[in-house]
Amino acid sequence: MKFSLSSVDPTATDIFSEEGELVYTVSTSRPERHKKGRPVTSIHRASGDLMASLSWHPVNSAFDKVTIGAMHYEMIDFKKGKLLLTETALFADARGRWYEWNRNKEINALELTAKDTDEKIVSVELVTRDGQAHPTPLLTFAPRAMELQDMCIMTWLFLEKQHRYKLHAANSTKIQRILSHFSSDNLSLSAEPAVSVGGRGESSSIYSYDSKSPILNK
Repeated sequence: MKFSLSSVDPTATDIFSEEGELVYTVSTSRPERHKKGRPVTSIHRASGDLMASLSWHPVNSAFDKVTIGAMHYEMIDFKKGKLLLTETALFADARGRWYEWNRNKEINALELTAKDTDEKIVSVELVTRDGQAHPTPLLTFAPRAMELQDMCIMTWLFLEKQHRYKLHAANSTKIQRILSHFSSDNLSLSAEPAVSVGGRGESSSIYSYDSKSPILNK
């Protein structure tokens, strides 16, 4: 089974089956400027039922809070207690079988492996459609991945959110360091990075996919 995204932004997209049917809707609400609150990314099934949500941590997205029904987690729970946003994340199914996400460095995309068989059960292809500035991901699920479809979709979306947000923050820091050399010329610089969580289908530089972009935490 293949799943395609309507947007390069994993926090604001529709997800379709290979038959073209809507399967999930992903949206992000953000508090108005100067008001308290955090952005919250929600994943809804096509039926409208809420599957999971992610409350963004203001500083370290390792502490983003995941809510699945009545259960609550932090993203660090998928990192084996590591604060750094490593390229590896783990979760288990109801039968106690473990699965591991790893980033394919050739295409800069996450792939999921079943630890008990070493089978790659979710792979990602980046596809450029007509009129698109950036490629969008196409997820291919093996039969075993279909057994835990919701968990695969949820963890992939939230891990991609972490990766893209941290990559954007790292790039913003580099730009600030470069521009700081011109501070003697009395240039006024804004230290606040722009974070776009616009509507579905909108392109965002934060979440654009680039196979040549640097891999974090090698």
